[in-house]
Amino acid sequence: MRDHTEFDSFAAFCDQSPWAFDDVADVRDVSRARLDEYVAGRTDFETWEEMKTRAAEEEIIDQIVS
Repeated sequence: MRDHTEFDSFAAFCDQSPWAFDDVADVRDVSRARLDEYVAGRTDFETWEEMKTRAAEEEIIDQIVS
């Protein structure tokens, strides 16, 4: 998160959002267009899907390298 956003963690990303997220599953309740707008305005990514994909790729690389 620190490399691509202004946040230290995914929790901070959620806490600063305009929605009340109690857990990751709550993200699904937000319209994709509004979520993409938030992501584009607060991260290096244009869409939620792009951000999730990059996070997954980096996690896989970290696991392989570790």
